[in-house]
Amino acid sequence: MSDFTAPVFIVGCGRSGTTLLRLMLNSHTRIGIPGETWYFPELHADLAMIMGWSELEWRERLTQRIAASTVFPQLGIKIESLRNQLESLTRDQWPSVVAAANLAFAKGERKARWGDKTPGYVRCLPTIKELFPDAKILHMIRDGRDVALSFLRQSFGPNAILEGADYWRADVERGRRDGPQAFRDSYREVRYEELVTEPERVLRDVCDAIGEAYEPAMLDYHGSAHRYLIDEQHWHVRTKSAPTSDGIERWREKMTLTDQALFELAAAPLLRDLGYTLTGARTFNAYATWGRDRATRVWRGVVLKAKVTAHRALYGT
Repeated sequence: MSDFTAPVFIVGCGRSGTTLLRLMLNSHTRIGIPGETWYFPELHADLAMIMGWSELEWRERLTQRIAASTVFPQLGIKIESLRNQLESLTRDQWPSVVAAANLAFAKGERKARWGDKTPGYVRCLPTIKELFPDAKILHMIRDGRDVALSFLRQSFGPNAILEGADYWRADVERGRRDGPQAFRDSYREVRYEELVTEPERVLRDVCDAIGEAYEPAMLDYHGSAHRYLIDEQHWHVRTKSAPTSDGIERWREKMTLTDQALFELAAAPLLRDLGYTLTGARTFNAYATWGRDRATRVWRGVVLKAKVTAHRALYGT
């Protein structure tokens, strides 16, 4: 097995099992993946500004900026570890500067290889490619109806079935488009349903894709899950136990017929393309909700276009 050091990125629509895969890979002796970063694209967009900071202050300013981010408490590192990691780098090593927290986490875990688990990076894979051209991309995919139901129980993300369908479809379609285009053979899709029902087989495939030897300890990830999840992340409570099939096709019992029909109106082609079962459900309420939503979107588009046109007429920009 090749001794690869390319970073491993776990991406995908939220509530699709990205945390589960992260914990499994963290149980590998060579791989360390901290909590979600989210700030990579923003830092990269500010490259020119950061390059303008003086040599004496840029490391400390960047340390404080990352430490002030809302995600820093979830990363699993101390600010001193981040500061020390940046001290070992120059700005010419820009990709490593962006990933300094990830590198510090892996070093603290005594792991040879770092990774990142930020679901939203599925929307900016070209940027990830620009920063880390040799990265391995693992795109977690789960039945969107179960994803939408899971979001409804959280304080974040889409809070209605139709909104959840559009959100899921957009993320999955973008990942399936940009991933293969940017990373080719370094892009791999991982199905949640297969990961929880056949974890060893799927993890062997994942290890093969990223160039690592499979380790049985990855199946015992739940024994150390508490080390990587903070108490406030109550939505990850299921990942502290061994995987089960309880989260598969919950929509059959928890979704009304109207919600099933509504989701399929929004995302049936993608569900079908991914091999998920369609019910063919149709209800008047689903069509009415769908119609109102699409009409509202069209109207908002017309209003926005009119505002832009008026602004250009007044200010010439």
